[in-house]
Amino acid sequence: MKHSIRFLITSLLILSFFEACTDNGLFDDKVNTQNKRSISGVIKLSGETDHSGIFIYLEGFELSTETATDGSFKLTIPGNASAQPISGAYKMYFYMDNYSFKSVDILARDGQLEYGHADLNNKGELTRTVTLQKLLDITVGISPQTIPADFSGTVIAIAQLSVAGNDTIDVRTVQAKPMQFSGLFLINVNKPSDIHIVSTSARMVDTEVHGSEKWDMIIQWEKNSVPFGTYEVVPFIKLLHPNFPSVLNTALGVNSANFTTDFLNIPQRRKTTRLTITEIQ
Repeated sequence: MKHSIRFLITSLLILSFFEACTDNGLFDDKVNTQNKRSISGVIKLSGETDHSGIFIYLEGFELSTETATDGSFKLTIPGNASAQPISGAYKMYFYMDNYSFKSVDILARDGQLEYGHADLNNKGELTRTVTLQKLLDITVGISPQTIPADFSGTVIAIAQLSVAGNDTIDVRTVQAKPMQFSGLFLINVNKPSDIHIVSTSARMVDTEVHGSEKWDMIIQWEKNSVPFGTYEVVPFIKLLHPNFPSVLNTALGVNSANFTTDFLNIPQRRKTTRLTITEIQ
């Protein structure tokens, strides 16, 4: 009699276990028919109050978005994705160029997400807030700040680079002479699509930044080379992150790591300056 009661109890426990399993996403069940196509969470930049503009990319689905001011985001997979055989483990990447580069693990099956597994909870939210640590401060100045359109002479942009912490940071830039850097983008503040690339005969270099360094980015300015207007000055300084995924280079532009306008697709926190070019009197 005791054996019969024990057998009955064991059978009920096993039955309860399998019923619970059919609710946890491991089997084809009613939960898997629900809409599990969105991921939300919070990504922050260390030491900042504005966490906007962090680039977020979900591989496999090839989808991207960016964070709001408070660091929140939501990425939604299109409804037709369930018709695609997207199944497996994928990375979701979080990227701000002069901050640490991080990722989380996401599981998918038949075009939908596996909630409650890897780094997603049962509601499709990241299981934790992700914080990106600052690696490099970039501050830009320029002299002179105002020139006439027919100006001809030397313009010097100053890039002040300060490593956060005791590490050495590897960066890519363009160099005209030893320790003399050049290569600027001028972005019209009133018409952002109006972009001018200003450079000397320079070569691409990968170099190390130690502590705090000041680079003089020297341009031999030619008159009438850029129309009058006010321009944001953006130097070509790109951090070289170890094991940076090639899918991000594709998402941001195949030439984003080079001295082309694709570089401007890269999210980067920097303190820039403005150059004003006045009309000829």
